[in-house]
Amino acid sequence: MSGTRYVMVADFDGTAAAVDVQQVILDALADREGWRRINAAWAVGEMTTAQRARAQWALIKGGEREVAAVLEPLRLDSGFAAFAGLCEARGFPLYIVSDGFDFYIEPLLQRAGLGHLPTIANSLRYEHDVPRMEFLLQRSPDQYYGNDKTFVIEQVREPDSIVVFIGDGYSDRAAAHAADLIFAKDRLAEYCREQDLQFEPFNTFEDISAYFARR
Repeated sequence: MSGTRYVMVADFDGTAAAVDVQQVILDALADREGWRRINAAWAVGEMTTAQRARAQWALIKGGEREVAAVLEPLRLDSGFAAFAGLCEARGFPLYIVSDGFDFYIEPLLQRAGLGHLPTIANSLRYEHDVPRMEFLLQRSPDQYYGNDKTFVIEQVREPDSIVVFIGDGYSDRAAAHAADLIFAKDRLAEYCREQDLQFEPFNTFEDISAYFARR
């Protein structure tokens, strides 16, 4: 197995990041009951990611400066930087693939010295303190996910490689079916059990690094 070519695809919120960053922003700046009600509707398929995001961010009280202040103390998973280093040393491509937004992913990666990692996510930019969102990585404009991770996996897959997907939540469900090896926790682990999908459980990226250090 030492010569195996792995392609690493990692979710961000609650996975590469120690917390779900978007939920932290909403908890800090939006009506908690309101945004959670919207999230519940999305989780059961009543709203698309794009509809959910626009409805939730409309509840945020404050502009770009206030959101940036919430981001300041947030950090990545304690073992993620070492995992990224292992991937670099072994020649394994590592992609951040998120149904969240580049607006908060990029600064957290940069603060950790990992701004060079390719990030494939939905786009959010402020214009006159109004968030403008784009959902470009879809098979169709009305698709459930804003960023279709199965579509991304198809694009990053290399010949004779094993695609490893690492995730934790609802937006990772389809990607789990498209990957060759799954590392899952929280809701994604529950889903894998329900669907009888074989997976490797993990708590932090230290667990994942230890798995590949043995191979």
